[in-house]
Amino acid sequence: MALPVPEAGESNPGSPGPGQRARPAVPGLIAQRVRPLVLARDELLPVAPGFAELLGTPGLRRGSTLAVTAEGARGTTAVALALLAAASSVGVWCGVVGLEDLGLVAADELGVALDHLVLVPRPARRFSTVVAALLDGCDIVLAGGSELAPADRRRLSVRARERRAVLITLAGSQATAALVGRPWSGGADVRLSVVGGEFAGLGSGSGRIRSHRVDLIATRHAASPREVQASLWLPPSPGDAPSVLPVATRAAVGSAGAR
Repeated sequence: MALPVPEAGESNPGSPGPGQRARPAVPGLIAQRVRPLVLARDELLPVAPGFAELLGTPGLRRGSTLAVTAEGARGTTAVALALLAAASSVGVWCGVVGLEDLGLVAADELGVALDHLVLVPRPARRFSTVVAALLDGCDIVLAGGSELAPADRRRLSVRARERRAVLITLAGSQATAALVGRPWSGGADVRLSVVGGEFAGLGSGSGRIRSHRVDLIATRHAASPREVQASLWLPPSPGDAPSVLPVATRAAVGSAGAR
């Protein structure tokens, strides 16, 4: 005799024994909500190969928070945009909040797909609200240009984790000069600190920038070694490869308790 098969989303409580109560069926809506929304193979969003050694993973992990900061050097905005390039080029939606002077030509030259970029250059006093809203609709959100209270930083990191989005915070760049010395790095899974670099192609008052080298120190909370340093070339023109190419990756430069 064939046994009845329970409908999807319902449980089969079976016949309760003496002194036992029948277990109620699980509503279909709840069953759907407890299913994983993202498959394991989709946990990483693509990133330029040069960042793999720095991040400790071959991509940007969904639900993570990254902080890009400056330690007396320029290049934080370029590094942050380069983190968006590979993902946006394959159709991933990215949001940028608070960068009023963002150069779209420069973003395009770094490989960012402008047709998958949402810009909110002047969120005014609704900065955290706008970031939270973009985390609901975008896979990657780059936030810069405003200093938030620790509670707001934690809340946005939690929201990114719940929405399986990537939150990239920016501090110490020209757009966030007021934050130098007080970078938004609390709660970040990875912190990329720009510690040096140089431009190639410029002469004494003449020439054209052909490439930009940035020296970075990455502090990772869940990778070994805890801290690594690398130099990356950021190609600034459409004729160059849109990916970020590693120049040299050195061994660990700090202990687990450093930085």
